[in-house]
Amino acid sequence: MKNSKFVFLVVIVVLLILSLWLTPWALELRKDAWKNIGYLLGTMFVIALFLERALDVFLTTWRADGSEQLDLSIEGCRNRIAKFEARTKQYRDAHAAEAETLANELEEKNREKQQYRSKTRLIAMWSGLVAGILISAGGIRTLRTLVEPLAFQDMPTGQRTLFHLVDILLTAGLIAGGGDGIHKLTEAYRAFMETTTKKAKA
Repeated sequence: MKNSKFVFLVVIVVLLILSLWLTPWALELRKDAWKNIGYLLGTMFVIALFLERALDVFLTTWRADGSEQLDLSIEGCRNRIAKFEARTKQYRDAHAAEAETLANELEEKNREKQQYRSKTRLIAMWSGLVAGILISAGGIRTLRTLVEPLAFQDMPTGQRTLFHLVDILLTAGLIAGGGDGIHKLTEAYRAFMETTTKKAKA
């Protein structure tokens, strides 16, 4: 635990040093940046929905058969247990080992099902992140739309490269997070703008 904290601290220090070296000045944000956030989130929401649907088709084609087989195995175990429970008490007492075997088999199948689902979620997460990086590398960005276009003209190469890398990763993470997460951000932005408008009118 202490080693993990130390490594994390070292990484933070290195990142701070690199940031001071690569970013000599702050970028100028667009004056209408707040107005563009709604449009930006809406665009990301649509992209995330497209990606979710595409991943759903691919994962269903790839992983659905294994999931269905596990479901059939679990259902078969439950049916055998139900038939055993329907037997007389004398029979159940005489075959207690069989009951234990059936219970262990059902528990094992449920564990396999849980592990299968966890692996599917992990595959979906990494697939979404990789797809998000490709989409962002193709030109769909978040931070770039909020920065004054002329601010990039005199920017040092290192700072420009760092900015684009951060923008790609941030955009990829936002897209990979799915439409639900972006929808929540959009609702928070809408509530903030409504509150700000009401205060301005008051």
